[in-house]
Amino acid sequence: MATKFLESPPIPEFMVMKGPYFTGTTQGGMIATAIIELSDRSKLADGIDFLGKFMAIYYDIPGFSCEYRQAFEIDEAMKVIGM
Repeated sequence: MATKFLESPPIPEFMVMKGPYFTGTTQGGMIATAIIELSDRSKLADGIDFLGKFMAIYYDIPGFSCEYRQAFEIDEAMKVIGM
């Protein structure tokens, strides 16, 4: 994983990565978590496209899986629910 990370493409200027942070699991694996913020909300589609390509370099590692979650700041979340 570490070698693949060092080979990964640089994060675009409109994205800021915090982490990755690592935790162990009781099953003997590791979980890596990174928080990626967009400095330009209009680049959301470009950011999603980049993340797909960024994560694809890990797919040949046995046992690897990934999950994406979108999180909102409170003002953004309120807009999503129409408030």
